[in-house]
Amino acid sequence: ACYFLWRENGLLGKLATVFMCSASMQGGQETTMLSTIHELAHYGMLYFPLGIRPEMIHAKEPLGGTCYGAGSFTAANGTRLPSETEKQLARYQGNAFATKVREFACA
Repeated sequence: ACYFLWRENGLLGKLATVFMCSASMQGGQETTMLSTIHELAHYGMLYFPLGIRPEMIHAKEPLGGTCYGAGSFTAANGTRLPSETEKQLARYQGNAFATKVREFACA
């Protein structure tokens, strides 16, 4: 779907970040994010990660997401909703990413 943008270097130097959700806590989130980052690199995009946040280190509940990006997981039957901490991490990543995009746009 991005072939024409890639061919014309339309994504070169653009910022990107990754969010994701899986059906289980160990449901391949890190692998999925790394595979996505691999594709972004082929397009020449600049990847903006979440990094390790204190909320992740001191978590008192199971959390989705990794240092590569915020995430959540559902139960196998889809009954688990994102926790408040997962939503907080996603908001942090989204706001930090938006700030970086503004900085790039104004440079």
